[in-house]
Amino acid sequence: MKRPVDQSQSNYIAIDPATLESRQAYRLQTSLIVPRPIAWVGTVGPEGTYNCAPFSYFMGVSSHPPVIAFAVGERRTGVKDTVRNIEAVPEFTVNVVTEAQAEAMVRSSADIPYGKSEFEFAGLDPVPSELVRAPRIGGAPVQMECRAIQVTRVPDTTTMLILGRVLRFHIARAVLDPQTGVVDIRKLKPVGRLGGTEYCRITDLFNLERP
Repeated sequence: MKRPVDQSQSNYIAIDPATLESRQAYRLQTSLIVPRPIAWVGTVGPEGTYNCAPFSYFMGVSSHPPVIAFAVGERRTGVKDTVRNIEAVPEFTVNVVTEAQAEAMVRSSADIPYGKSEFEFAGLDPVPSELVRAPRIGGAPVQMECRAIQVTRVPDTTTMLILGRVLRFHIARAVLDPQTGVVDIRKLKPVGRLGGTEYCRITDLFNLERP
């Protein structure tokens, strides 16, 4: 006979998000929604300047057709370059961050003046895309060319939600399993975002069969 689960709430702390300051709310939420994949987004401005920045509020939405989404919060100084660029040129790329490029990814998150290239600032190589004007990030083993299909402000927030349809996948042969047609995560070695300045590697995997 199974032991009954203790349903007592005495071991929990109830937090009303309305009582939290913006920074407190952000730190709490990013510490509990973990680990998060990182969308390393490449864009191009109306004047042709390349931009890239990482975003960890990122998810897949649909597989057929492939649609992905990521959220961009405003800086204290206003709208981020990524949003400004996508509103002007509704195309972008999403690149997977690996251990080898983790430091460059963090460097590309710096708040530099609009019109300056994060590619140059972080020492990254922009790679021309086939179907969109936005550049891919050289060295990233998975690169997705996307067309923005919706850019909308989330009600009652300063966050923009961006949905894009993937027009082309570029996957390094070294990480793609030709037998299954899927990426081998052990070879990909992606980096996940945790809270604060913490990140994680995928080093301990296990399988569970669905009923």
